[in-house]
Amino acid sequence: MLDTQPIAEDRWELYNLAEDFSQAENLAAEFPQKLAEMKALFMSVAANNQILPLSGQVTGGSGLPKLHQERTRQTYYPGTTAVPESALPRMTNGSWSLLAMVDTQPGSKGVVATNGGSSAGWSLYLDDNRTPVFTYRLFDLKTIALVGKEPLAPDRNLLQVDFEYHRGSYAKDGTLSLLVNGDAVGTDRLPATPPAFFFINETFDVGVDLGSAAGDHPADAPLGYPFTEGADGLYDMVGNVWEVTADFYSPGHDPADPNNPRGPARDAAYDPMNPGLVSRTMKRGSYLCAPNYCQRYRPAARQGRDTNLGASNVGFRLVYDALPPSPGAD
Repeated sequence: MLDTQPIAEDRWELYNLAEDFSQAENLAAEFPQKLAEMKALFMSVAANNQILPLSGQVTGGSGLPKLHQERTRQTYYPGTTAVPESALPRMTNGSWSLLAMVDTQPGSKGVVATNGGSSAGWSLYLDDNRTPVFTYRLFDLKTIALVGKEPLAPDRNLLQVDFEYHRGSYAKDGTLSLLVNGDAVGTDRLPATPPAFFFINETFDVGVDLGSAAGDHPADAPLGYPFTEGADGLYDMVGNVWEVTADFYSPGHDPADPNNPRGPARDAAYDPMNPGLVSRTMKRGSYLCAPNYCQRYRPAARQGRDTNLGASNVGFRLVYDALPPSPGAD
């Protein structure tokens, strides 16, 4: 169904969360000026984050949005994680292709994309030698590993996986092929395929594997085998912990400063959730957050953080701009 009521006709409510955490007393009629101020702030932040115009959700029979909208083709970008299989274009009972454009440097390795887990699913990744691998797990029937012939050149590379479904009906056999920059490097046959899905509690991820490993990752790989582009050893931390940055926080960004925008000066910092505190900017999201609690898994997720509060799902990352001296060195 589609909610066609314009947002201008919606009823706004106002609550003092410091004294009314359960939101039992609507203060909108008592404080109309404060309500107008908060509405203006909401619309400003919505505009800065490019989510206008607001509209209702298109939902399916379960009452949840149908994210794939019956699409047969979809593009996903780095930082896309925790996408349920039901929200993907269908990869069952038919032929399909998977294409990934991967920029590599010396030292590149990690998960490019994955769906499912250790019982059933697939994973496209680079091993420790920068060689592409595609692993497909078909429950207890068969596990296929298609491996490239050589490490990828330090450049932009096109990885492609094709599946040719041999017969109609459900869960039939087919052939998997791995191509690197247009050249076939491996092929194998599946005796059957999943009739509906791989697993109900695993997800599709780009750049990391947030569930059980579908791929045969190196034994010393970090949790999730996150993709790193180069020899500097930086891993994509999306979905691991929230990262507190050095920038002070205020809602939204300056549209005139689209490239690496900095936060405001300390005196200009403002956090609507903690109006009496000077907050730092916290980004990226954490797999420890419940989906109904925080802006989960989005690389663009951004909110203020009181740096005096510690939590297991909040951290920071330090990067050296030069190698530190060895212990005992002059």
